[in-house]
Amino acid sequence: MTDDEGLATLSHVLDIFFGFIGLLVIYLASDEDSFAQENAANALNFQIMVLIASFAAFIMTFVLIGALLIPLIILVHFIFCTIAAIKANNGVAWKYPLTPELV
Repeated sequence: MTDDEGLATLSHVLDIFFGFIGLLVIYLASDEDSFAQENAANALNFQIMVLIASFAAFIMTFVLIGALLIPLIILVHFIFCTIAAIKANNGVAWKYPLTPELV
């Protein structure tokens, strides 16, 4: 495993525990067009979508469906970040499903 793959894997693991702050640091600190920056950008895009979904689920808690969506969002976030970290460790830049490229 190279340093670039290790940094890419770290970006997905940081996404699970610290959200977008760790991702932003890796994205800005890594070389332009590097494997680590590509993975950090993918993780940032997914984190933005998770925040939007979480906000929508919070609003929907007033009609009780959000109480079911919030644990589902947390579970999907953990699973997808774990898959992405494993793929990055193997040298593959995995794009999260249903995530547009915003960053």
